[in-house]
Amino acid sequence: MKYQYPYILILLLGCSFVLTAQNPTNYTSTPFKIEKAAVQNMSSVEQGFDLDIKYLEAPAPDGDSYWGALLEQKAKSAALYPRVKPAAHATTRDLVEMPQLFNNFVGNNTNNGAPCDNHLSISNDGQLVSVVNRHFAVKSTNGFWLSAATLENYADPLNISAIKYDPKTLYDPINDRFVVVMLAGFSSDATTIIVAATDSNDAAGDWSMYTLPGNPFEINTWSDYPMITMTEESLYLTINLIYDDEPWETGFRETLIWKMSLEELYAGTALNTELISDIKFEGSPIRNVCPVQYATEERSNEVHFLSNRNFDLENDTIFYVKLIESPDSSILSASISPLISDLPYGVPPNVDQQVGYLSTNDARILDAVLINDEIQFVGNTVDFATGTAAVFHGVIEDINAPSVSANYLLTPDNRELGYPSIAFTGDDIQTDRDVIILAAHAATDVPAGYSACYMDNNGDYSDWLLVKAGDNYIDMLNQADGFERWGDYSATQRVYNDPGKVWVSSTFGENDKDADTWLSCLGKPGYINNVKDKTLDAKSISVFPNPSAERFSLRTDIPASCKKMDVQLMDASGRLVKLLYSDKPKRTGEAELSFDISGLSAGIYLLNLSADGVIFAHAKVVVN
Repeated sequence: MKYQYPYILILLLGCSFVLTAQNPTNYTSTPFKIEKAAVQNMSSVEQGFDLDIKYLEAPAPDGDSYWGALLEQKAKSAALYPRVKPAAHATTRDLVEMPQLFNNFVGNNTNNGAPCDNHLSISNDGQLVSVVNRHFAVKSTNGFWLSAATLENYADPLNISAIKYDPKTLYDPINDRFVVVMLAGFSSDATTIIVAATDSNDAAGDWSMYTLPGNPFEINTWSDYPMITMTEESLYLTINLIYDDEPWETGFRETLIWKMSLEELYAGTALNTELISDIKFEGSPIRNVCPVQYATEERSNEVHFLSNRNFDLENDTIFYVKLIESPDSSILSASISPLISDLPYGVPPNVDQQVGYLSTNDARILDAVLINDEIQFVGNTVDFATGTAAVFHGVIEDINAPSVSANYLLTPDNRELGYPSIAFTGDDIQTDRDVIILAAHAATDVPAGYSACYMDNNGDYSDWLLVKAGDNYIDMLNQADGFERWGDYSATQRVYNDPGKVWVSSTFGENDKDADTWLSCLGKPGYINNVKDKTLDAKSISVFPNPSAERFSLRTDIPASCKKMDVQLMDASGRLVKLLYSDKPKRTGEAELSFDISGLSAGIYLLNLSADGVIFAHAKVVVN
């Protein structure tokens, strides 16, 4: 449905309250006290049975029956907007230079997780937390494993038997901490929301873990599709509440917003959470509410959200939601503004591969960033002129007097795009508005990979930089109709202490036709390193004898500045087998190390040597 003029509906969430005579409304706020459930140390994760279920069709967003209804919408869209060869002027945007590509390497071990659901966070000290369905990894910015675990083993201290999925992560540059959120269970009697935060700035150390009820009203509903953001003092989590065993037309109950204190979360104390419900427009709940990220480490007490009519064949309504935390009370004031975009969006077509096709899901908003008083956001859409899958890039120019302008972003060739994300690349939010936009790509003659483009302060776009080329088409589910999951989201995060640089994560097709995740560091055109490089040049070192069944020895140079040296033995999946050494070295400079491996099973292992948390040497060892 389209609205011919924008207006503002004011809500209060927390108690019945009338703000204005024109727009009286009620709100609902439910308190939950959540005790800390467990602590997990990522350097000593217990390796459990780690049940692996490879579903022929992984759960679609908002319930299994959603997919059939969405296929009908896609068929209608294809009839209305058939694919045509795009005109060059409509697809090529090369008014500015493309982003620069720096470090890039393989991300997680997916272990047959479909879709990958890539997400990452990057700290000011250069630790990467990369999460996908089935796997959790901590890496250095030069690609070396610091710790790793499956989602099942990571969450093992919680004793939750339901499958873990939909992981999201954020880095908090104000408090120098990491946060991870994931879900467990697909039914009202098994659903749980897992929230965890590091106890320090070391993601390979201790994580405090909490569990929120996925069925908070104790009815036949479960929680799906989490998204997170932060204000100065709070963590906000949005989820969709879904009825058991109902089609998507009636199965969606509402979107909920959980509010948690960052201070309590980081302290590992009980969380006095607030559950915000009944977020409605004209009596109907809005759906798939996407939190807006702050562009830099400067955050306030306001939190912003966006939503749209994501199942429609064509629509131009964008819902803008703003909550304001009061410093004097727990009451949140809120407004919902239905805005009209100058360009419509619509359900995207699925993207054909060499064999089969990749699911693009719907036209929901997937990522958004607040740059001073401007919100930029991205999502999937159909390009109505060409009938192809494209990126919808929207801009709310002034949140105090909001209106929406938009562009369709396409490639100059036959690559089609999906699952975009966005991050700010400017130096100053008062003067800059430039961003890097990431999107997965695929075509019948282009294996699944991903690309990135740059938009400058004038709103001009670069062409698409090929960040990661796929090796083959994706064929994990072996469906007769060729259906394959592409991923429900990708990730782009600014390096907060190095303006102009971002880290990104998305999906590519491997040689064996599995979907895997790839991590890349990008910089804006003309980027100059803004901080002193905190990493050391990690060198591959020789181990002898190699292979061996009894003992290994190696020679290395311990950096002169080293105050603490760690020697980690990892298995081939990046999981810590043994912390061999963790102490101040007696002397720096050239040294010879040796260790007994007679108790290890035959196989390939990785040896990492780090100085003050930064890997300076690594080796591959073979035990026979």
